[in-house]
Amino acid sequence: MPGSQITPPLHTPTPIKAYEPLWGVWYVEDLIGQGSFGKVYKICRRNFADSDVTEFGKAHYSAVKIISIPQDESEIQRLRLEGLGDASIREFFHDVALKIVAEIDLMQEFRGNSNIVSFEDYQIIDRSKSDSPEQANHEPRTPELGWDILIRMELLDSLPAHAAQNPLSVAEVIKLGVHICKALELCALKNIIHRDIKPENIFVSPYGEYKLGDFGVARQIEQTMSGLSKIRYLHDYGAGGLQGG
Repeated sequence: MPGSQITPPLHTPTPIKAYEPLWGVWYVEDLIGQGSFGKVYKICRRNFADSDVTEFGKAHYSAVKIISIPQDESEIQRLRLEGLGDASIREFFHDVALKIVAEIDLMQEFRGNSNIVSFEDYQIIDRSKSDSPEQANHEPRTPELGWDILIRMELLDSLPAHAAQNPLSVAEVIKLGVHICKALELCALKNIIHRDIKPENIFVSPYGEYKLGDFGVARQIEQTMSGLSKIRYLHDYGAGGLQGG
């Protein structure tokens, strides 16, 4: 149409296997969890994707969570309908990604603590760069607006899954409470509020330690997405930094 503006393709979530090998050596084995704002996979460190060859014959496993910003094309379309241009939309979602990274940085301060899930590494992939190294072994993709955030952490059982196979005794419930209170004490020392304590965010190690995880990453996205309803007001009244393309 005459006068129409060509815009980048809408965002569709990237299958995590498109980024294999993750961090150069990790390969996806199974989907082990899924929430409103991301999926969690079991990954194994090995030499090649189609091989059982591991380092010195020892298999190493971790978990990886992938969060896509934005989650789907409807979030981009919603902002466009509110009158925002592509540059402003990119800036908005870039700020969301930065807030998530800030949450991850906080978690890295707790490495080595027995009652908080250990974050091992993270990676931010800009989907607008179709020639990124992570895609070297795959067909080129059309650049898209958005980011994929990969968070690698220790592989643990969730409390609901563990309790389903191992009913908790009174003594075990008390132990759980003590371990989570220790985690919260550390949070208090860092002036951190968890914001989302629930069974799904409590995990169990092979040694019976209860650990607190997911320090508000999903909640951070949820709060930001709920703020989309305010964009129309800001746009109508000429808020700087949100207008135009």
